[in-house]
Amino acid sequence: NEEKKLLFPAQKKQQLYLKAGILLDDLSNYTMLSGICACKRDGKAHKGMTGFFEENDIVLVPLSVIARWSRVRCIHEEIYIVENPSVFSVLQSHYKNTRSLMCMNGQPRLSALILLDLLADAGVKVYYAGDFDPEGLNIAQKLCSYYPGPFEYWHMSAGDCTASLSEEILSPRRLKMLDKITDPKLRPAADILIKEKRSGYQERILERYIN
Repeated sequence: NEEKKLLFPAQKKQQLYLKAGILLDDLSNYTMLSGICACKRDGKAHKGMTGFFEENDIVLVPLSVIARWSRVRCIHEEIYIVENPSVFSVLQSHYKNTRSLMCMNGQPRLSALILLDLLADAGVKVYYAGDFDPEGLNIAQKLCSYYPGPFEYWHMSAGDCTASLSEEILSPRRLKMLDKITDPKLRPAADILIKEKRSGYQERILERYIN
């Protein structure tokens, strides 16, 4: 647990407050979901989540709500997590209620980490796709280390990275961040970024997520 806290140190203080029953910045601490059902601590279904599931709609769930959940359920015991809201929106429209989806929206908030804990308790397999830049690869690597259940990178190979490249030049400072990428499954993508000195983005390989 202590090692997991070190992965996202910005959330450590907030988690301590939450354990004491104090919510910090709850309204902006939310998670974007689709195709997920939840149960409250009393074991009863969360009617709001059931409704959004039945309507096949996106829902932004604040920390105060997720903190009261005891269990979650995903379609086929799998969830597909992406970094960017625009990509999430396309996937949600394409897959409807055939896949459970989640948007991380950059660095994980505490609401997302608590949900990941619930997903792990339910034995859900995570498929994660992020941007091909130093920050995106670092987030992906941290999430893989954080999540104790089955976890798989989704379209984050060297080929995916090459196809996603933009014209945005990476500064020497940002390139240096790639030294922290030690996961063998992410290292090929990191090496391409170092070679090309350009960022890659999920939006540029959208068709790979829906085929």
